[in-house]
Amino acid sequence: MSFFREIEPKTEADPETDANNLLEAIRPRPLLSTNCTDFVLAHSKGALRPVRQLPEVILLPHILEMMHKLRLNRLLRVQSHTWPHLIVDRGHGAMVVAAPRSGRTFSYLPPVCDVISRTIMATVDTDNLLGALAVILVKDLERVRHVSAVCHAFLRKLKHATTYTLVLNIPSDNNPEFFHCLFNGVGCLVATPAQLVWMFKDMEKLMKFEHLKFVVYDDIDLMDPRLLTKAELVLKNLMLMDHSHPQLVMISQTYDPVQMARLKLLNSNPVLIFGDMLEAALYGKARLRIAICPQQKKFNEVLKILEQRPPQKYRTVIFCSDDADMRRLVVHLLEEKEPSFSCLPYYEDADMEVAEQVQDWLVDTQGIILLATDNCPELSIRHAHTLIHYSMSLSWGKFKMRHLAISGNLVNRLVSDSSTSEKGTFLQPHSLILLDESNQKQLPRLVDFVGKHQPVDEEIKALAKKIREKFAKLEANQNVVCRQIMMLGDCINKQCEERHHADHMDRPLATVPTLGDIKVSLVRVYSPTHLCVHLLEHLPPGESWKPYPSLPAQQMRLQLLQSNCSMERFWPPIAGTICLYRNKAINVRVRVLKVAPIEDVNIYLNNLYVLVQAMDEDTQIFSVRSGRLYKCPEELQAEPPLAIDLRLFGLIPQSGERGWSEKDRRDIEYKLKNLPNGCFLQATIQFATSHTIFVSNLVAMFYASAMKVHVRKLSLGQHLIKAKLAKSCPLAKDTIFTFFEEVLEVKEEGDDKQKLKAEEQLKEENNNETKENNPPNKTFIQGRALSVIQMGLDQVKRNMLARERKVKEAPDEAAKVEQEEKDPKDEAKKLKKEEKESKQPEQIPKDPEDQSAESNKSLNQLIQCIENIKIIAKLEAEEDDNHMFADTFTGATKLIDIMKGYPEVTNDKPQKRTEKKKATKDSISKFTVTKPRDPTMQLQLPSNVVRPPTNYYQTLTTLELQVLLPDEGYKYSALLIDNQVLFQATHPSLELCHQFQLPLGVAYSYLKDYMRGRTVYMSVKKTVAMPDPLNFDLYQRFLKPNHEKFGKMDEQREEQEKKPRKAVPFKDVGWHNEYQEIEDSADEDHHVDGIERVEHDLYDED
Repeated sequence: MSFFREIEPKTEADPETDANNLLEAIRPRPLLSTNCTDFVLAHSKGALRPVRQLPEVILLPHILEMMHKLRLNRLLRVQSHTWPHLIVDRGHGAMVVAAPRSGRTFSYLPPVCDVISRTIMATVDTDNLLGALAVILVKDLERVRHVSAVCHAFLRKLKHATTYTLVLNIPSDNNPEFFHCLFNGVGCLVATPAQLVWMFKDMEKLMKFEHLKFVVYDDIDLMDPRLLTKAELVLKNLMLMDHSHPQLVMISQTYDPVQMARLKLLNSNPVLIFGDMLEAALYGKARLRIAICPQQKKFNEVLKILEQRPPQKYRTVIFCSDDADMRRLVVHLLEEKEPSFSCLPYYEDADMEVAEQVQDWLVDTQGIILLATDNCPELSIRHAHTLIHYSMSLSWGKFKMRHLAISGNLVNRLVSDSSTSEKGTFLQPHSLILLDESNQKQLPRLVDFVGKHQPVDEEIKALAKKIREKFAKLEANQNVVCRQIMMLGDCINKQCEERHHADHMDRPLATVPTLGDIKVSLVRVYSPTHLCVHLLEHLPPGESWKPYPSLPAQQMRLQLLQSNCSMERFWPPIAGTICLYRNKAINVRVRVLKVAPIEDVNIYLNNLYVLVQAMDEDTQIFSVRSGRLYKCPEELQAEPPLAIDLRLFGLIPQSGERGWSEKDRRDIEYKLKNLPNGCFLQATIQFATSHTIFVSNLVAMFYASAMKVHVRKLSLGQHLIKAKLAKSCPLAKDTIFTFFEEVLEVKEEGDDKQKLKAEEQLKEENNNETKENNPPNKTFIQGRALSVIQMGLDQVKRNMLARERKVKEAPDEAAKVEQEEKDPKDEAKKLKKEEKESKQPEQIPKDPEDQSAESNKSLNQLIQCIENIKIIAKLEAEEDDNHMFADTFTGATKLIDIMKGYPEVTNDKPQKRTEKKKATKDSISKFTVTKPRDPTMQLQLPSNVVRPPTNYYQTLTTLELQVLLPDEGYKYSALLIDNQVLFQATHPSLELCHQFQLPLGVAYSYLKDYMRGRTVYMSVKKTVAMPDPLNFDLYQRFLKPNHEKFGKMDEQREEQEKKPRKAVPFKDVGWHNEYQEIEDSADEDHHVDGIERVEHDLYDED
């Protein structure tokens, strides 16, 4: 929390020295390059009495003293109207419409601080001053710091109680000390609308500002309209409605009639002050019209407007660019016979005679048209009716000042209609703007401005858009993407000069990782969610860690290359190029982002300002003079940048603010730069651009050698959420991704083509391998598939014998059964016959075509045979409810799919033939292992799903799983379905889901689970006590074997061998045959425990 009373020194110090420290804190210098004007338009309900000199203003001595120290010795025209008006009393509000750096802020701060000082001095007991005396709302946190420092500078010498706070800011966290200060009284509360809404959302009914004097909106046009509406509602609840309203002050760059209506409602005597004459013209009901025509046809447009508004009735002024342009226009006007025009050109070298003619024209125009240029400030024209801009001004400011000529004829909307002049006598001012091919660059700016106040033709809008795109390409300024878009997804600042569109320059470079995990080293902290890092290692999906080249080695290499460079000046600077910036005695690589316009590239300028971005030391953006830029060799330009930006994807300030405070930045920087020794930073990539990597979270971990695991020391995302500094915003995620979607799609299309090509080559190789390993005369079905077929046939024979016995015992009933199951018996006979035929030795024909036909015929017969088994097994399963028939049906279905062109997924390693061995009761299980068709599906997870680190081991009777979750707040569910373990864990406040689906190798009956701490223990009971092959090679990334526990299975096996075995008759389980010989497939013998990678065994430090 920031209390500006803490700026005061804790010990006795020189007041002059302390004042100098305050001056350094206020150094943003609002009047460094001013847009001040000596002319303003001021409207009010009564006569205004502006002051002319600073001594005429009645302000307290300590405020005048601080103004002198701040070098505010010049009284600006905007301030000369607002100061005497605001100091008077309640009901005197104000709206100031002026450009930035025109003295707008100091048009209200001195009188506001003067009223606060007088109120505190007049109050004997400040304990009665509950709440704030003034509330100042500003656009962003940087502005909060600046305005708070100025307020404290004006109030710091005021004598007050120790418990009373002169200037107070709203903290980022919910600190009780803030409300303690507010209850004891505050002079000035400075905040943003988002801060005010966030802090007082539940307190407006508990607290009232009984002595509120001022409510100020600084840059109200740059505030979020949604948050501004909520802030106004909060202020309405904080104010006492039975008291008179506080003085309302609004500072803006544009005129808003809605806010003006609110000002008139709350204050009985408001004043409206315009420092922007173009805004004043539109406020006063002047009409602006834009005409686009070639240079030769501009005079025709002038004739049209003169016919519509004759100079005899409407006082007309035509502005030209220079005297030569004016002379040409005068010739054209004098040549016109019908109608004829009289002209009064005022050239830049005009004498006193012409000046006297102008004074006579001001009294009575007599139908004469006045022509002038922008370089004649001595002309004092205020009551013109028609302005014709025959040529545009060289600057936008001069163009706006032309409308001072019609300021005397603008409507005062603060005065009621009854007090205005008689209806019908008002002559509406007109301003005609003529644009040709030489000044069409001004069209987009004009269209944007006029469109805020009145309708604009759609054709002109479309033309303005084309011109804007055209000049944007010509300028080729590769400015960085707007920081508001990078954090929030949108930007509401209409005057933002940063880039608001994605470009080809945002496509990820080959050296920038776009998927997987990364290990980084911290370079700089720009905000809690925006960091600058150096890449150390990269973990692509499904692979191992790949280190980047050593950072010290890279830096040394760059220094060697830079030291060998010839110090040749870099000229002309072009946006997007790489050059060297000489900082003291070191050369560093920078990328040019923006260049000021260059009139002649053949003339070298060493003081031209160039916006650049560092590439290696950090990614800081700064402005330098062109004289400090040197040419960079091509070999050095080809080196990839060492530094890159890293942002936490979708995390925005909890308060709804559009930026982070400096205090929050310092706190996060302290945490990240003061981690214990051995800690490293790791993040999971969401997506990446050429200059930024967006990650889901950034964690700090260290390796605990005793436990052989990695311990999580800090999770930056969770820390920000738990501290109520940030929140996850799905809308921001979608908006940011949509902003870069087109650029990312182009990159993904190139990657997809490469993947598709690689997949086609792999498929071709697999087809060739299949043809080599499976010739036409080779039996297609092997291993367990033949076992399933043989078991199904034997079971069908036994059931047929059982039915024949039943038929003999019950002839009547047997006839009915025989009639119902006639078809299956016929099919069984066919199967028997086909089985005998299949046992006959194969005859290989000599002709290759006959050989292929015979093979296809045999394969079709085998498929027909298995389909018959499938039908019979289905009927038997429905009648006897026997699981064996159900498994036979499933196995037959899979075999048919395989032989019809749906190959079953197998390991890439070639299968090994094993010797046939006798089957035991345990090996002839009713279970069939279910594997995923595509092994890569285990890696194709949604963005919000991860595999939790899991340890496993087995005994003879159970499979034990231990799932490690990030914390104890997770809710989980574990199920055993279709011989697969399904696990899912979610957190109430997070979108991330931890889940996996694990197929098992033998039959399991049920699952038991419980949670202790943040570990979930699962015990899966086997149906038959036998080892599970544990074919977890597809899941080895998150499954880790517990080798210490595997020894228990051997101990149990030894104990079981020592015990006497009990014979179990096979008839009880439906088997009375001798042991059958089966051929095991290679995947039963293949067993891979997986490679243990300790970087995935994460534990939180207690």
